[in-house]
Amino acid sequence: MVLARLLLGATPLLGLVAIQPMLPAPEGAPAAATATPLAQDQEKDPDAAATCAMCHKAFYDEWKDRAHNRAWLSPVYQAAIKEKSKPELCHACHIPDRVLDRLGKRPEVRKANHDEGITCVSCHKGSDDAIHGPFGSKTDAHPVAKDPAFSGEASVAMCNGCHSTKIGPVLPLGRDFEEAGFVKEGKTCNQCHMPVIERHLATSPVTGKPVGEKRKTRNHRILGPNDPEFCAKAFEFEAKATEKEIVVTITNTASHRVPGLTLRKFPVALVVKDRDGKEHGKEVVEFSSENELRAREVREVKFPRAAGADRVEVVVDHVFQDQRVATITKQTLPLE
Repeated sequence: MVLARLLLGATPLLGLVAIQPMLPAPEGAPAAATATPLAQDQEKDPDAAATCAMCHKAFYDEWKDRAHNRAWLSPVYQAAIKEKSKPELCHACHIPDRVLDRLGKRPEVRKANHDEGITCVSCHKGSDDAIHGPFGSKTDAHPVAKDPAFSGEASVAMCNGCHSTKIGPVLPLGRDFEEAGFVKEGKTCNQCHMPVIERHLATSPVTGKPVGEKRKTRNHRILGPNDPEFCAKAFEFEAKATEKEIVVTITNTASHRVPGLTLRKFPVALVVKDRDGKEHGKEVVEFSSENELRAREVREVKFPRAAGADRVEVVVDHVFQDQRVATITKQTLPLE
């Protein structure tokens, strides 16, 4: 799965989500279709993630219970579409069909397996019914196709069909990424959100042993704002002191605006202290949809220079729907 974005706000409606029993198809969504069974196992649904997991369990385990998997069942999403006059406009990015069929555009709505959200076939199955990927490694389990859409600039289009959307609480992070010039610099979404892992592509469901050679693959957890260590990389801080003032710079290093969702906020607390721990100034800058830190933006916060002040302490919290999810970073910036 390569839909990402995704860096902060990688998936629409990331946040406080939970797995629930499968919900009925929404009004406006197509009726379920009958899947064509695999040749080697007539009882398996070839489009179900559990079928993929038979050979690709490591990838399945990374995806399972993560934001893409929960895209449909998310209580936040289900509550949001109840308020929409045309909820079907949202379904395409929460239960997408084959993204490759409409690369860079909003996908069609998938007819079955809604509880899987953004699932394996959403990104990997083509109109030829082959499983597409960056390698094209041959197997007798299913047809395979090597696809340039899984590498370089083309991979950004896989994400942007959904992540350039501005609808409801979702902000167009993919559009930010392109407009800020990152694509021209050779950067892609998956470089940040899907770190490289060297491993075997598959494991035999019969022997349990790895199949084929090891390759450089991508982590399918799709890292995002609910991963504190990853989320912290969206901000870079620096503090400098002059004779008259202390200047703290906050730089957006996320390649798109922060936050990526109107429901999300990042309060940044800055406290000037001396060697004895005494405070000489404090300010909280809250980044939200009403005060975004844009791609490449550098924001300055200034304090009067205080005698003895030798550091600035930084605390950044992740707040979702007005509830603190986590403290993503604590830093001490020395003053020279």
